[in-house]
Amino acid sequence: MKTSRLFLIYFACVRDNGPYLLEDTTITDILKTFEAYYQKNDFKNALKTLSDHPESLPSGLWHYNLSTVYAKLENWPLARFHLLVATKEGVSVPGISQNQTLIEEKLEVGKLEKSLSTSDYLYKAAKFITIGEITSFSLVFLLIGLLILKKKPSFKRFSILLILTLLPLSFSLVLKKYPEGIVLSTEKVLDGPSVIFGSVADIPAGIKVITTGDGDWREILWPSRFHGWIRTSALKELE
Repeated sequence: MKTSRLFLIYFACVRDNGPYLLEDTTITDILKTFEAYYQKNDFKNALKTLSDHPESLPSGLWHYNLSTVYAKLENWPLARFHLLVATKEGVSVPGISQNQTLIEEKLEVGKLEKSLSTSDYLYKAAKFITIGEITSFSLVFLLIGLLILKKKPSFKRFSILLILTLLPLSFSLVLKKYPEGIVLSTEKVLDGPSVIFGSVADIPAGIKVITTGDGDWREILWPSRFHGWIRTSALKELE
């Protein structure tokens, strides 16, 4: 499979008809240098040029192009990291879905991040469903409940309804404070936050995790198959 056909670089700031117009000729020269290296398949120099000049593109597009170059260098974990950041920042360009599919296939994340337990579904839903969507669901649930209570009023039933309405939103708000990260290299997951603890699993590079804790160690909450402790230095946070 030729990755050159899959990874479509997007020079929005270089093209005269792109959505961004640059008056800074220095930045334009930087991008042209980057493009020249890229077209020559000199991806190491292309990476260095882009990495040294984060101001050369809007943040989302800068991450998107970094992802493309890292993929060319077959550094799949960092390719995924920068693509996810670009997606979070709202980038939507031709080829981005194709890039994401290829990167995830290379990392085999489909099976490794598959939910195995109730906690997996809860963590995933809380992190990846927006607050607006949860709020809308809660309001609809509350409205239906109030209509039912109108026929049979009860303070106890109202209290239960209120708790059930607020619980998903509260749970989601709490979990959204837990950082997401990408594992940079294969790492041992330990049974506690110290090297004195035994290993419970090996987590492959490129896996996205939800963690809690601070300092030198983080506890992996999701995916539950890798529940345990990992060095903070082994992660690159998405938030």
